[in-house]
Amino acid sequence: MKKQHKNIKIFLTFLALFSVSFTSSLSLLSFQLPVAIAQNNTKAEADKLR
Repeated sequence: MKKQHKNIKIFLTFLALFSVSFTSSLSLLSFQLPVAIAQNNTKAEADKLR
């Protein structure tokens, strides 16, 4: 029973680390995506103007 409890603790720690890294990468993506879209739009506008 004690070994199982330790495995659950390790699993929970892994899950917490994974969720933290997942949310941080998600926020990075949501921050970078509009910037990339804006850059693509300005590039397309510049190509139109040329």
